[in-house]
Amino acid sequence: MWRKGVKGISIITSGFSEVGEHELEEQVVKTAREYGMRIIGPNIIGVLSNSGKMNASFASQLPMNGTAGLISQSGALLIAMIAATYTRRVGFDKMLSIGNQSDLDFADLVTYLAEDDVTSCITLYVEGIKDGARFMEAARNCDKPIIALKAGTSAHGAAAAASHTGSLAGAAKVYEAAFKQVGVTQADDLNDLFDRTLALSLQPPACKATTCSSSPTVAVLAFWQRTRLKIRPAPPQVCPPTRGSGRTQKAYARLWLRQEPG
Repeated sequence: MWRKGVKGISIITSGFSEVGEHELEEQVVKTAREYGMRIIGPNIIGVLSNSGKMNASFASQLPMNGTAGLISQSGALLIAMIAATYTRRVGFDKMLSIGNQSDLDFADLVTYLAEDDVTSCITLYVEGIKDGARFMEAARNCDKPIIALKAGTSAHGAAAAASHTGSLAGAAKVYEAAFKQVGVTQADDLNDLFDRTLALSLQPPACKATTCSSSPTVAVLAFWQRTRLKIRPAPPQVCPPTRGSGRTQKAYARLWLRQEPG
């Protein structure tokens, strides 16, 4: 394949680390990297893209067209969500099944969707994150809203996650704290995940706000930071710099606050 210029491989086959075959999975990744190829999977459904008119999976159809992007560690859940996009009227452009994360992981795919022109918000179904530091860095650097549903928060759920994709589910409180630290919104269940995805995928592409004094500005800035919106000062013709502490504070309190287009 590498002679044909193939740079990426989707492996839908199961029977790797999720059943204890760690050495086999590592060998596959090593071989792919020797030839400059990256792997998504194994143990996945595949990848789907409405804007690319591509269904590289064994799902029977593409999801309802929209601007959200889904990264799911569960292939079965991804297929169920495809049908639900039509009944719940929640549109997705891309759905990516990630499986065992032998090579490409949540951090890589969050970065990919963050740079994607079509994707307006990112939805995650997480059983376990292998490299927490890389994921947190990717989420922190992402300008788009991220919604996550964390599975395996109970003892039984953690055991199921380990047998499903070979993931160690981890303590629920650890994930909750990490998500809050980097601005990821955590959903309570699938209904909540759909509701939040719908709301954030339909948000307007840009917004601005002004205040007349420094005190409201502090509150506005805090809100905008929590909602992951970009901030840039107003241009000089709108808010010229002035001398004097009081006038300067009021002048620079007038900020343009805008969300970068998805």
